[in-house]
Amino acid sequence: MKTNRATRVITSDDGDIIFRLPRKWSELTTNEIRSVFRWMAITDKSQLLPVLFVRLTNARINRYTDKAVAISFLDQNGKTVSTWIDYTTFHNLSEILNFVFDPGAEPVRFPYLNGRTAVDASLHGVSFGDYIRLETLYQGYLQSQNSQALIRIAELLYKPGKKLKPITSLTQWQTLMIVMWVTQIKALFSTHFNHFFKPAASSEGETPDMIEIINNEIRALTGGDVSKEDEILAIDCWRALTELNFKAQEAEEYNRHMAKYKS
Repeated sequence: MKTNRATRVITSDDGDIIFRLPRKWSELTTNEIRSVFRWMAITDKSQLLPVLFVRLTNARINRYTDKAVAISFLDQNGKTVSTWIDYTTFHNLSEILNFVFDPGAEPVRFPYLNGRTAVDASLHGVSFGDYIRLETLYQGYLQSQNSQALIRIAELLYKPGKKLKPITSLTQWQTLMIVMWVTQIKALFSTHFNHFFKPAASSEGETPDMIEIINNEIRALTGGDVSKEDEILAIDCWRALTELNFKAQEAEEYNRHMAKYKS
C-alpha cells in the first residue's frame, strides 16, 4: 500500500477501526486503479464516492436506517469489526475520495491490457513520433467519439510482448481509463511545457488543425532539413517537447522585445 494516505479512526464497541484512504490518483495501488475505473464506469456519479469508500476499505454494508449505516471492516489482524456510522460521518469519510472527479496532472494507468504492457505513465521513453500519433488520434476521438480511435491509442500505449496481441475492443472501464490517462498526460505536459502548450489564439470552439501543428513542430526541430525528420521522430518525446518549449519561450521573449521596440 502506498504511503501518505489519509488515516481515519472510527471507534466501535470492539475497539478502534483504523483505515487509510488515498487522497490522489498516484496513491492508488495497481489493483485499486482497476477497481476505481470499473466502479466509475457503472456507478452513478451521486453514488460513486460511498461505493468507492466501501470497496477501497474492503468494508461491507450490513444495514441501513434513517440516520446511520451498519458497516463491517477487517481490522489489522483480519478480524471482522462492525459498527454504526451516522450519515454525516459516512459522507465526510467518502469525501476523501473526491479526487476521482478531477483527472489532475499525475498520470496513472493499469499496467497491463490484453496481454500487453503499458508504456511509462508519463510517456518517458515514448518516441516523439508515437506522441504525435497519440495526439492526432485523441483529437480525432474528441471530434468523432469513434471507439476505433481509442483502440489505436491503446495499441500505442500498450506494447505487445514476443507475440503480437491486437486490441480489438475495450471494456467500459478500459475506455474510461484510457481517456483519463491521456487527459492526465495532457495536463502534465501543459504544466511542464507551459510555453509550448499555451492555448492558441483562435476562435472559441475551433477545431485545431493537427496537420499544421504537427508540421510546425517537426519543422521547428529539424530547422527545415527534411533529412532529419526520421531522427527527430525517433527521439524521446520529453526531449523533443523540452526543445520545443525552449523555442516557444525564446519566441515569446523576442515578441516582447519587439513590442517594446515598436512602442
